Amino acid sequence: TRTLDLTKTEETLLSEMHEKWRYNIRLAEKRWVTTDGVSPTKENIDTWMNLLSDTTSRDGFSQNSRNYYEKFLSTLEENNAWGLLFAYFDSRVIAAGIFVYSGDTAIYYYGASASDRELRKHMAPYLLQWEAICEGKRRWCVVYDFLGIAPPDEKNSSLRGVTEFKEKFGGEIVKLGPKYLFPLSSKYSFFLLVRRIKNLFG
Repeated sequence: TRTLDLTKTEETLLSEMHEKWRYNIRLAEKRWVTTDGVSPTKENIDTWMNLLSDTTSRDGFSQNSRNYYEKFLSTLEENNAWGLLFAYFDSRVIAAGIFVYSGDTAIYYYGASASDRELRKHMAPYLLQWEAICEGKRRWCVVYDFLGIAPPDEKNSSLRGVTEFKEKFGGEIVKLGPKYLFPLSSKYSFFLLVRRIKNLFG
């Protein structure tokens, strides 16, 4: 993953970004792009899902179900851990993200943006990310976690574009240890067994 040190001042964080990224943030502000945290209403989740579908079609990623996002966002709202952040241009949502604030850590979970070339010129995802970083500072978080990047030695990774986007905000790479899955339900254990068999026999 890649992390930012939020104990640094906003001025220092900006100075450590790639110059083009600082420019994009200022450009979004000059073009009157605004951001706002929103509740997970049906209409807002509709907007999120539409933007997400646009993004996954463009970038070739998969996405979770609507039910997954509804439950995730509802839990975040109940625990005041934030959730959906929208970026607007001319009253239209052109970028969105899901952000989590837990203890001393701010986490960027998911992002989506419009594919329309004219709308992309407004650089909304950069301002959206910067606002989420600043919100982490306002909540006294000490780490901003971009959550996932391609391994540095994998030049052809499908995450290469996303990794570059995160990388140019600054920060440092943190290598995590191996992950282990411990099923707590017999149904899930059975599901894993079936999946392993399918993988073996194609």
